[in-house]
Amino acid sequence: MQIRAYGNADRQCFFHMALLRLKRTGVANPTKPHTQLHFIAKGENESYILIKSRTHMVKVSLSDILYIEGAGNYMTFHTTGNKTVALMKMQEAIDILPPDRFARIHKSFIVSLSHIEAI
Repeated sequence: MQIRAYGNADRQCFFHMALLRLKRTGVANPTKPHTQLHFIAKGENESYILIKSRTHMVKVSLSDILYIEGAGNYMTFHTTGNKTVALMKMQEAIDILPPDRFARIHKSFIVSLSHIEAI
């Protein structure tokens, strides 16, 4: 049996093949092509966003996002369980998030409308 170590180029190729397969089946709705490849996909029960955080892709459920904080070219996704930092601009986050579930309330903050308890 031969064991092969996969390099970064191989991983990117596998990811692109998976993304194309998702596009063909209609499961994913990718936004305009970016090097970061952030997109929303719909699972059986809920929608989630895949974001590139440092060296790996992180699956974040849209229902778990409390708010998103922007600082320059970085966005911090604050969820019910943890925080995830991604190299992304505020406009990119606005473009991929559903407007009926999220609102931009400040130049550096987007909030989940379902988690607002009082104003």
